[in-house]
Amino acid sequence: MKNQKGQGILEFAIILPLFLLLSIGAIFFGMMFADYVAINSIASRSAREASLITASEYTSSGYNYEAIRQKFSTQTMPAGIYTWDYSKDSDFHIEYDKPNQAVLVEVTATIDKTSGFYPAVGNLLEGSALEKLTVTYRMFSEEKLPDKPSE
Repeated sequence: MKNQKGQGILEFAIILPLFLLLSIGAIFFGMMFADYVAINSIASRSAREASLITASEYTSSGYNYEAIRQKFSTQTMPAGIYTWDYSKDSDFHIEYDKPNQAVLVEVTATIDKTSGFYPAVGNLLEGSALEKLTVTYRMFSEEKLPDKPSE
């Protein structure tokens, strides 16, 4: 009995780090999922709005979807793990696919290297599929849009 006095504390000391690692990992991946849901929402909402644009609105806007992109200018990621820039075409791309009469929207967010989480998990995520999130939506356009005039 004398040798068993510290057994409970020793078991707790062994299990606690593993429990904390699993708990913090679950919270972190939940936060990543929240950012993914936000990106997905941006893509689906912008695809829906772009699919409803009329031919006259399309031509008067200079054959682009800048007004739709501007609507998401204040959208940030809820957890701040990922970041995106609505004004960069590589992060937020909307185009009309004339042969299929569809609107294509692609939203991309990358790990925010300035966030407080990056030092802890940045090395784990660099080079992995989780370093960059990309969501693509294709939605049938309500109206057939005209071709852009050749320049």
